[in-house]
Amino acid sequence: MECANKKHGKPCNCDTRQIPEKVLEAVTVKVLGLANFDANIFLERVKQIIVPSKNTLIFHFHNGKTTIREWKSTANVDCWTPERRAAQAKRQKGRVASESTRKAQSEGQKAHYAAHPERRQVDSERMKKVIAENPDWDKEFRKVNAAHKSEWWTPKRRAAQSARRKAYFAKIKAEKGDE
Repeated sequence: MECANKKHGKPCNCDTRQIPEKVLEAVTVKVLGLANFDANIFLERVKQIIVPSKNTLIFHFHNGKTTIREWKSTANVDCWTPERRAAQAKRQKGRVASESTRKAQSEGQKAHYAAHPERRQVDSERMKKVIAENPDWDKEFRKVNAAHKSEWWTPKRRAAQSARRKAYFAKIKAEKGDE
């Protein structure tokens, strides 16, 4: 269900959006106090439904009574069928994010935890529980990560890292006065 202007392709700046029929029926069932949706009972009791703003429905009944109800979209949940979920898992399996993506995700997580320290505590407790219940919980991750490291550490990259390390320790020795 959407506003008439949007439906007919006319310009509109209202914030209403389509309401899936099953969601509308579920809200109507609750409003009418029924076990299942019945179109005949709906037509007998409900005069009209007005959508004044996003996620708000106003039911006007034939007896003059009105009821306001909020509804929540379940589109993101409903679209993830078991088949779609399995296909996505298959696409993601073994996929390794780029260094810049991992860095951005890490920075985002740090900022999130800085803003919500209680969330970090909850996540930490949850992971402790997971690890206690299953000591090999990250076995697959370690295997994929090891494969990724072997691809990432090319001989050229190893030599460059070794040179940086030697320069770093030489600098520390020089600062201490050891030579």
